[in-house]
Amino acid sequence: MARNALPLSRSAATRVPANSLLLVLAILLSLASVVSGRYNPIRGRPRAAFVVLAQDSQLDDMITTMHQLEAKFNRRYHYHWVFFTNGEFSEEFRVITSNATSATCVYEKIPAEHWSLPQGIDHPRYEADVSFVCDAEAGKTYMHSDPHMYRWNSGLFAREKRLRAYDWFWKVNPGVSIFCVSSSYVADETPGRVHLRHRL
Repeated sequence: MARNALPLSRSAATRVPANSLLLVLAILLSLASVVSGRYNPIRGRPRAAFVVLAQDSQLDDMITTMHQLEAKFNRRYHYHWVFFTNGEFSEEFRVITSNATSATCVYEKIPAEHWSLPQGIDHPRYEADVSFVCDAEAGKTYMHSDPHMYRWNSGLFAREKRLRAYDWFWKVNPGVSIFCVSSSYVADETPGRVHLRHRL
């Protein structure tokens, strides 16, 4: 202690400015959010993505939908686009879709076990039922990939390993038109943030 310095009282020595306490609290809350994985450290953005099932032949429809979603919503938030197909995407599909957004694009092949009939299916009976439906609906073109697509879209997509990196996702179909954006989005509110706030 300096010779001329006055000794601090115990209360003065232990007193912490209110601003310092608020700073420490803010840091702890930020660390908790990052560790829990619920927030992206940039602007508190939820871990969310657009999920698409598409084929190369749907490229034009996909680009139309992407342009609308990007212009009216995602250009502000940069949520990832995750594209799935049962085959392989062409280089043209990858280049054109990735150029349609400033967000990250991911391209995945659906595993065989998620794009086939489940075990235990009676195949002869299944084929007979399909023939009956096609005959009943005159002019309907049946594709053997149809039941796999319906099964995957009905919820099986949520089991894809790639989507484990996200807490929320929105299914987007090629060709869907987006004409307006909810006023809540304009107020910097997204479905992901609503889920976080209400713990849905």
